[in-house]
Amino acid sequence: MSSNPSAGDGSSINNTEEKLWEWASKQDDVSVNQFATSIIGIGALFFAYGQLHTSHTKLLIALIGLGGSVTLWLNIYGSRKEYYLIKKSLANNPFIIKFNELQRWRRKDVDKFLYHPVSRLMTYFMGLVSWAWIAIILRSLDLVSFQVIIIVSSDCLILALLLVIIRKYRDVAENR
Repeated sequence: MSSNPSAGDGSSINNTEEKLWEWASKQDDVSVNQFATSIIGIGALFFAYGQLHTSHTKLLIALIGLGGSVTLWLNIYGSRKEYYLIKKSLANNPFIIKFNELQRWRRKDVDKFLYHPVSRLMTYFMGLVSWAWIAIILRSLDLVSFQVIIIVSSDCLILALLLVIIRKYRDVAENR
């Protein structure tokens, strides 16, 4: 996203709108970068967890993984909400009108079914990662059986898939 919002037709937005858009686009970039960094961190924590042999240290790593993934999950969700609220508040701005026009491909043909906002998918993914850490913690403390973990994990995956389908259906219905 550009931090230099102009409509391309010589008109530009006022200083407040420009600062709002700059903030929103930077926040969106930060969320994507945090997600990319978190994938590396999550992988490293899973690797460390698998390499350790002491249960207390494994539990500590799992708790850190859970805390980190829940924190990032909430941050991505909040950042996404703020981005869309700012974009909506600037809806009549020439730059946002042009920006939305350029993104119209997302609502046409097969793309209207295939395209999903990245921040939405990141939110679902972090929810699943959070559940993975919870499952590891529950299992390492021997609080539930592996069979229960498999059943609940399957339910979490189905729930995430249903959320993707329901949200896509709402997106398509809103853009008719």
